[in-house]
Amino acid sequence: MSTDYPDQSDETTFVGREPELVQKLVSRQASSIPQALAITAGCTSLTYLELEARANRLAQHLRSLGVGPDVVVGLCIERPAPRLNIPRTVRS
Repeated sequence: MSTDYPDQSDETTFVGREPELVQKLVSRQASSIPQALAITAGCTSLTYLELEARANRLAQHLRSLGVGPDVVVGLCIERPAPRLNIPRTVRS
């Protein structure tokens, strides 16, 4: 199964790109544009700096429970507003 999307011609095209983990993309954005809007769900918005801080707190909590890097963790979270907006900057 191919992961190429030949009909796309903008910066979201994956042809010839190595896949990256979401946490690495968010971390890169938090380093370069920390106060930029990262995610909006309903009336709540987070900057990249805030999103990375929350993700790090969750990771530390999971490690304190003995979860390692090769352990799959399921999350049950309250569903946000019907629309979740992720700016294009995380895709580049």
